[in-house]
Amino acid sequence: MQPQVPIRWAALDGTPRTGEISAAAGTRAGSTVMVWTGASGRLTGAPLPHTMVAGGAFRAALLTPLGLAVCLLGAGMLVHGALDRRRLAAWDAEWSVTGPHWTSRR
Repeated sequence: MQPQVPIRWAALDGTPRTGEISAAAGTRAGSTVMVWTGASGRLTGAPLPHTMVAGGAFRAALLTPLGLAVCLLGAGMLVHGALDRRRLAAWDAEWSVTGPHWTSRR
């Protein structure tokens, strides 16, 4: 584990800030190190590398249409099942009226 060392920097508005970061082995006191800050001037992690951003965008572009297709397919199957149940219930109701005329004994 790397030791925590005190640092100081200036925020975008010039306000002096202090904090602690992990120091790499062999870093001398008073050395300049690169740190990343957010809009508020607080320490934050480094931005994502370009390859990670591009890879995430590629996966999103690939998986979004696939996810939409799966959702639409599922919705279509649910609607189809509901319409089938309705159609079969109507057929059953009509057959209960018509069926006795066809099967009665004369």
